[in-house]
Amino acid sequence: MNIWVDLVNSPQVLTLAPVIAELERRGHRTIITSRDFAQTVALADAAGLRHTPFGRHGGARGRGAAVRANLERVALLLRWLRHERVDLALSHNSYSQGVAARLHGIPFVTMMDYEHHRANHVAFRLARRVLVPGGTLAVVDNISPDEISTADLIARVEDGIYIVGDKSWSIDMQRYNFQFTGQRFFRIRDGRLDGQVRDVAYQATTTDFWNSMEAVGGAATWRLGGAFNCGKAQPGQVAAVSHGCPSALFRKVNVLNTRAEGGR
Repeated sequence: MNIWVDLVNSPQVLTLAPVIAELERRGHRTIITSRDFAQTVALADAAGLRHTPFGRHGGARGRGAAVRANLERVALLLRWLRHERVDLALSHNSYSQGVAARLHGIPFVTMMDYEHHRANHVAFRLARRVLVPGGTLAVVDNISPDEISTADLIARVEDGIYIVGDKSWSIDMQRYNFQFTGQRFFRIRDGRLDGQVRDVAYQATTTDFWNSMEAVGGAATWRLGGAFNCGKAQPGQVAAVSHGCPSALFRKVNVLNTRAEGGR
């Protein structure tokens, strides 16, 4: 199968690069396009992805400019598709890919982790399938994935840290190397919480971190967080955002004592 993957924002390179590798491992041919926005093109190059850039972002000039930029990109993609054989289009909610695929008669599959933005519903209506986060990566003591609690995940840990919430963070421009802290920290010993601790941070690369995830909690562990500034892209976007997630278990993540690291 010839699968067209469209990368339109920086984080999508890290999200979709493993998907592309797996598709190719299974014998599919991937055709990759990108958009000149933020660090998308540079990240795709750094990841060794063979891609063709089309179009730009509308910038911070208002909704009209964003619509025009997307329509111009649709026109570019349609001209490109005349010379390509594509069986399936796949992206993380690329509006321009969805429109171009529909006009060209190509089945369109989109990934999405935030359904409340009105513009995202454009892609939903164009898509043959919408992929959303869910499920678990491991069976925990024969418990149904929807019933896995935070306590069930903690019970699997012999020696570790339970981190609640988020606080300060540091991440490079490529969204690759990062360090985060939390709001509360508890030591885990022999599958049980063993007191609260302080001055904790954890660091990793994005790909190593998500590849270290062993299991995900059920629906009851899901919590919604939010921020007043989404803090992404160039030019910077300022918008209130929310992001929910369940409890999750990660193995072999580098944990720091920030007080000791700071020489205090």
